[in-house]
Amino acid sequence: MLIGAALAGFACFALLAIGTELFTGTWDAGRWHNGVGPWSTWVVLIAPFIFALIAPPPAGFGGGKRMVVLGLALLALVIVTARMTDNRVVWLALATVFGTASIAAGVRWPQTLTRTPLRWIAPVAVMLVVLALAFADVLEERAETGATAGSVTASIERDPRMYDLYKSYISTWQSQFGDLMTLFAMTGPISNYGGWGMTEYNGQPIDQAPKLRAVRDFLGITVASNDTRRTTSGELAHRSMISIRRFDSGGLFRK
Repeated sequence: MLIGAALAGFACFALLAIGTELFTGTWDAGRWHNGVGPWSTWVVLIAPFIFALIAPPPAGFGGGKRMVVLGLALLALVIVTARMTDNRVVWLALATVFGTASIAAGVRWPQTLTRTPLRWIAPVAVMLVVLALAFADVLEERAETGATAGSVTASIERDPRMYDLYKSYISTWQSQFGDLMTLFAMTGPISNYGGWGMTEYNGQPIDQAPKLRAVRDFLGITVASNDTRRTTSGELAHRSMISIRRFDSGGLFRK
C-alpha cells in the first residue's frame, strides 16, 4: 500500500510538472515541487519502487501485463521529469539505482534470473542506455548554453579596458577603506556563471589577463608583457611588502 501510494503521488506531481511545461512553456520547480534539488532527490528515491510492480509477491505486485505497462509509464515519467531538471548528477544516481536494484533482484530470485535472464538483463540494459543518452544530452546542452552566455562574459573579461576598471576598483577601495580586501579568485575559468579569476588558468600570459595586470601594477610588481610564470602569493607578498594569505578560492590582501 505504501509503495503504491508513493508511486501514485510521484505520478501526480510528475504529470503536473509536464503539464505545466507543455501549457505555459516553462516549469517553475520551486512552485509545486520544492525546487530542482528536492525533486531530483525524489525521482531517485522513487525509482527503485518501480521494480516492485514486476516483482513476485509478497515483495511486489506480481507482474502481469498491466503492471509492466504501468511500470513503463512510470519509468517514462522518471526520465522526462529528470531531464526537465537539467541536473547531471541525477542520471548517475538513477543508473546506480537501477543497476543495484537489478543485481539485488537477481540475488533474491536466482531461479527466475537463470530461467529467463533476458527478462532482467534487457530492461536494465535499455534503461542504462537511455540514461546515458539523457546524460550526454544534458552535457551537450550545458556546453551550448555556456558557450552562448559565456561569449559575452568572456569578451568583457578579456577586454583591455578591464585593466583600467579593475585598477580603479582597487584604488577606490584603498582611498575609501584600505583595511582588508578579498579578491575572488586567483585563478578561475570564464563560464556562463561569470568570470571570477584574475587569470583563466595557471601560467596565463600577463598581457591576456587584464585583472592580474591591474593587481600587479597596483602592487608595484613589474613583469614583461609575455611573462608566463605563475604568480604565487609568496611572490606578491615579497615584492609588494604586504601580507597575503592564499586560499584555494582566492587571496586576502592586507596592508
